[in-house]
Amino acid sequence: MAKINEIVCGFNLTGGNTDVGSCVFTPAPVAGMFLSYGKVFTPAEQANMKAALDAALIAANRSNRLYPVHNITEAEDKSAEKQTSTTGYGDEIVTRAKKLKSAYKIVKGGLTMLQKLSVHSDVCTQVFLYDQKNRLLGYKDAAGNLCPFDLTQFFVDTPPELTGSNFFYSPIELAFASNDQKVKDFAWVNADSENFSLSALKGIKDVVLAEQVAMTNAGVFVVRGEVGPTKDDLRTTYGAALAQTAAWKCRVKDTGAAVTVSAAVVHGASSTGYQLTVDEVALPANTVVEFYLADIPTLQAAPVNLPATAKIESNYLAQVVS
Repeated sequence: MAKINEIVCGFNLTGGNTDVGSCVFTPAPVAGMFLSYGKVFTPAEQANMKAALDAALIAANRSNRLYPVHNITEAEDKSAEKQTSTTGYGDEIVTRAKKLKSAYKIVKGGLTMLQKLSVHSDVCTQVFLYDQKNRLLGYKDAAGNLCPFDLTQFFVDTPPELTGSNFFYSPIELAFASNDQKVKDFAWVNADSENFSLSALKGIKDVVLAEQVAMTNAGVFVVRGEVGPTKDDLRTTYGAALAQTAAWKCRVKDTGAAVTVSAAVVHGASSTGYQLTVDEVALPANTVVEFYLADIPTLQAAPVNLPATAKIESNYLAQVVS
């Protein structure tokens, strides 16, 4: 069972006593992070941290979702130096503490990863870090929650031009909003206590939906999907698991009105798609409908029973009811 500040080491105690004994927490280099938009881990969730993280990675509500960023291979301290002033007696005093800022390089994922990270640039406001000793890092609030560090900016920079003597990487910078969160209120959970690796946790893959073949019968569509940057086809990846009505949703594009998906089957032996049938009785001709995958938690539960790797989110495929 994971526990916040598992090795207590006197953390979050306000007495200020300086004898730490043999219990010392030594930070390790940052190995990765989880971008956050408000997710915190309560004491109850900390009791089963692996399950709580798994749920956060596929949360349908984006404010509760985490976006993992792995493969950090270099870190640089870019903090502004503290400001000082000299008194009339010649003493130098600190007038403002330094502002914490870090820069990281991510070497895997190429331009595809850079594009995905750019969506969060100047938008993401919080981040959990994890270190090379498999510890999830954040800060502890008054309620005992493990919280992500607040940021004044998450910035994705432009990578340097390739010259043949360097390599492509995604450069990101984190400007931290609070020094206290990084020192006085600093907290962590050790993933080793539950025997899982933070670097192995996977986020959601995007699915691009398209028309497999032209509609031949009224209300019958054949939809194919490509998963992730490698464009793995949806059917090869998930097989018959998506050949169920519970896996799909449909709505009228203009109004958002729900349209019933009455059947979902694998389409032919040589196809890479799924044949979906909608209830078109109440739909006039030339109505544009949108197909999309059902909510992610639904995809994880019975009766769909997708494999453990099935963390996918679709765009909306618009098609016309003839």
